[in-house]
Amino acid sequence: MLIEGNTNYNKKVMQHFLHPKNMGEMKNPDSFGKAGNPVCGDFLKIYLKIKKNKKKENFIKDIKFQTLGCGAAIAVSSMMSELAKGKKLSDAKKISNKKILKELGGLPLVKHHCSLLGAEALIDAIENYENKGRWKTQRFESKVLEIKKMSEDVKKFTFLVPKEFTFKPGQYISIEVEKNSQKIFRPYSIASSPRLKNKIKICVKKIPGGLATEYLFSLKKNQPVKMLGPMGRFNLSDESLEKEIVFISAGTGIAPFVSMITYLIEKGVQNKIILLKSTRSERGRLYDEEFKRLQKKNPNFHFYNILSRPENKKYENQGYVQDFLKKYVPEDFEGEIYICGLKEMINAVEKRLKELGINERQIFYERYN
Repeated sequence: MLIEGNTNYNKKVMQHFLHPKNMGEMKNPDSFGKAGNPVCGDFLKIYLKIKKNKKKENFIKDIKFQTLGCGAAIAVSSMMSELAKGKKLSDAKKISNKKILKELGGLPLVKHHCSLLGAEALIDAIENYENKGRWKTQRFESKVLEIKKMSEDVKKFTFLVPKEFTFKPGQYISIEVEKNSQKIFRPYSIASSPRLKNKIKICVKKIPGGLATEYLFSLKKNQPVKMLGPMGRFNLSDESLEKEIVFISAGTGIAPFVSMITYLIEKGVQNKIILLKSTRSERGRLYDEEFKRLQKKNPNFHFYNILSRPENKKYENQGYVQDFLKKYVPEDFEGEIYICGLKEMINAVEKRLKELGINERQIFYERYN
């Protein structure tokens, strides 16, 4: 067992650290990706050679990596490369940090953050390949086109974006705010269809004393706003068009799902789509009218509001969203589940889903905190 400082590694981690697989640089790669960890300064760069199999599906023919970091970071990179090599891109994207940790036989708790490197760099490389010539992050000046009040503390903003601006459903933009002469960016999920030309929409909950929300709630129509985007990897998988999907949100965590669900139905997807959206009371329900219109286009789309403190004490779906998973998630569900909200909600939902027999490979989530 290797001891690095006060860190103990098991034999499998040692093997991948001392004799890493697929280490090195690749000439003329089809794509590359990178990831860095601010906790310890580790950095990983990977290279992919991508070919098509007999079914004309893209797969990873070869993979190389270069890692600047500790023994755990090198072992993680090595294991990630072995797991990804030979896999279809759609399957490789599902390789999570949890999967890497499991295959390594675990890492000391203080080194768990290193496991994120492998999964993040791999996804970055695959997305760079898939999105060549499509969307790219850019910095630009926008302006406010419209502001609508959605509830007591939530507003919907419509912004102008450049003609070349494109994004994937589930991505976000970052809005620039100045504080003490410093530029600070705050992320907001795009809550509109990618087909909406030259404009995007977001929904924002006002946080008392919040730097960005105070700024946004002070905006007026036609006022300029500086942005950076699109960004984010919380996107629909390649198989989403062919599978049943359950979306689970809390509060303004509904935003990316407005984009995703609209996109799916505009694409003509007729598979079953279930949305469980939770909030405190009837006054906080968001996007009901939009979802009712989408239901008319796809009768297999159903959404349910779950209220933790309804004003109507006889309200049917009263409680927390995790309490209704058994009721609304089909038995032996083999589709995909997307979750968005605060950390505590996501942890509770994920735990309950696993108790119901849902495999972690079926679960995708984005935390707002």
